[in-house]
Amino acid sequence: SRSQENRATPVLLAHGSVDTVLPQALGENARDFLTRQGYSVEWHSYLVAHGVCPPEIQDIGRWLTRVLEKR
Repeated sequence: SRSQENRATPVLLAHGSVDTVLPQALGENARDFLTRQGYSVEWHSYLVAHGVCPPEIQDIGRWLTRVLEKR
């Protein structure tokens, strides 16, 4: 839904800069689209392919802690 209420939901986007399955440009496009729609987007790029890495997991944990503390 494009409800105004949903725009208060924080968004975390992370992408591998050398991802050959989903090029980083697709993640950047998603980030830019959501930002234009009024969402608060936190973006992280990691020097990895299509997968996750320890720094990303740490960033997700920090982001979740910060977001959940506000509720």
